Amino acid sequence: MLKKSFNANYSASRASLCLFWNLVESERQDSAALFWTPIYEAWFREEFRAGRINAPGFGTSPLVTRAWLNCDWAGIRMPSIDPLKEANAAHQRIADCLTTHDREAKQYNGSDFGDNAARLTEENALLQEAGQPEASAPAANPTDPNDTTDDQPAKEPQK
Repeated sequence: MLKKSFNANYSASRASLCLFWNLVESERQDSAALFWTPIYEAWFREEFRAGRINAPGFGTSPLVTRAWLNCDWAGIRMPSIDPLKEANAAHQRIADCLTTHDREAKQYNGSDFGDNAARLTEENALLQEAGQPEASAPAANPTDPNDTTDDQPAKEPQK
């Protein structure tokens, strides 16, 4: 699937990719639940018992223990047919408070938003020292009425 050449329109290609990716996500969740999470929990318990992990409250109640053992397993992200549309969609989800910067960073490349922001602050300071303009994100306009990249006819401007 990942090596396919999508020759149909964007919507059809994206639909095919999304259907396949639902299967990938389902397999990933099953793998995590049945294999990776039990291994992680066994490792954590042994490290706690050996005194190599300081986990206050671990083992005192099921709720606190579950909190310490809670984890997410991130894998590779779904390939993008149109990275600009995906970026604009992420920008809009954040603007609409449907997700967070941290979740989008994890979904995009498995990174941490706080680490990204700190690194960008350092890089922008270096750019300023070098007399270069700071890197900034271009203004995204995901609701551009003249956007015809999704095989939709251009909308007439309202008068």
